[in-house]
Amino acid sequence: MTPPRRLLITFLSLSLVLCAANNAHAKRAAPRYKVDAVTDSAVTASAALIALFSQLAISSGELTAQTPGPTENLSFIDRWVAERDDFEEGSRLSSNILLGVAAGFVAVDSVISGWLGGVRAGLTDALFYTQSILINIALVNIVKLTVRRPRPEAYWQVRNSGTAGNEKTDLALSFYSGHAAFTAGVTATASYLAFRRYGVGWRSFLTLGVGIALTAAVSIERVRSLAHFPSDVITGAIVGAAVGLLVPHFHFQGYEVQPTAAPVSGGGAVVGFAGKL
Repeated sequence: MTPPRRLLITFLSLSLVLCAANNAHAKRAAPRYKVDAVTDSAVTASAALIALFSQLAISSGELTAQTPGPTENLSFIDRWVAERDDFEEGSRLSSNILLGVAAGFVAVDSVISGWLGGVRAGLTDALFYTQSILINIALVNIVKLTVRRPRPEAYWQVRNSGTAGNEKTDLALSFYSGHAAFTAGVTATASYLAFRRYGVGWRSFLTLGVGIALTAAVSIERVRSLAHFPSDVITGAIVGAAVGLLVPHFHFQGYEVQPTAAPVSGGGAVVGFAGKL
């Protein structure tokens, strides 16, 4: 791994941890989220089962990969990747490390939120992250198994190794990128929670900015390693972000309102409410 790549991974790792710590110190009225035991259990369990069994089908080798066709059939945005002759295996490792950084952020943010906001706050954040991740994995696997698009690596194998490029099921699971969807989903959920805690503030934009940088870095490394086409990672980032945004948004109920009272002349009091509705 090159020094610039190590520096990037270190920077993003530290930035994400700082985002998690900052987000838990919100001074605003606390947002309220509704968690329904039946609905959330059904959604979480269904997504988990789909993710599990679809992954088993992918890893079992029972499915034959589609043989790559002529590169001329690819769109202009993707063709140049299939025609590349360099194969950067280190980029695949980098993308996996960055994915681990995103997963680590989920754990850190949930723990700190629970530490400062109470067990319920921590469990609520953890639920949102879990649902976002599981739904994204389930959607990615369903689309991958439906589309069965050969990866750029399969084109490389046909051109440079003289093979058919369909020896493994995974070689035909290019569309769309699970790495990009996972990272973008975590970013969207974290950014949503940050903006609800702070509103439009520097901490919220820090979380969003670092998350976008992390998603972009993962996506670039996936393309560089010939694991995905540009259209794969773009689709993954958009769909992943949409899921990560909608999960907490569907649970949002408003802000907690605290009654306040201020003394006035004559011994009375003016009663009001503090907090954003």
